[in-house]
Amino acid sequence: MTDRIVTTASYTGSGISIVSALTLTDLGILIGIATALATLLLNGVYHYRRDRREREAHAIRLEVLRGEAEDRRRTNLPVVLDRRRPCADVADCPYSHD
Repeated sequence: MTDRIVTTASYTGSGISIVSALTLTDLGILIGIATALATLLLNGVYHYRRDRREREAHAIRLEVLRGEAEDRRRTNLPVVLDRRRPCADVADCPYSHD
């Protein structure tokens, strides 16, 4: 028990002496470094969660598209890859519709 108290007091004294030796500029630098590291950590967590959400949404979209493709195969409907409307009713259409 005594060793624990002596060790704790020793570390506490060391910490106090280090902090008391720091100037305001040094504290500002340390706070800036801590803020930058916290920002990096939070940004990493945010992007990890965002990537996970996007992967789940992509998997759902693939399931829906695969289901639509299966439905089209069962009903023998052609799969339309280009869903743009033809512009035959628009004068001076720049695209060819051959």
